[in-house]
Amino acid sequence: MAAVPSNCTGVLERVQNGLEEKNYNASYREAQRMIDSEIPATFDARIRAYLLLKRHGEELCKRAKPKCEICPIRGVCAFVK
Repeated sequence: MAAVPSNCTGVLERVQNGLEEKNYNASYREAQRMIDSEIPATFDARIRAYLLLKRHGEELCKRAKPKCEICPIRGVCAFVK
């Protein structure tokens, strides 16, 4: 299973589904499922995904105050719509 940054579990759910689970464990499992279905199971691909997700969650896609107006993926983000 894919590793998910602990402070970014809801990022992928917000981007793909528009909202996130309230339950941390459910959010973590859903993020793992999303990564597993889209990212090759190679070290390089998974570490890149982990680091990009971590940075995106820490800098832009914050739970409390997301910075959607400057987000480079706002055009495909379900949360923005």
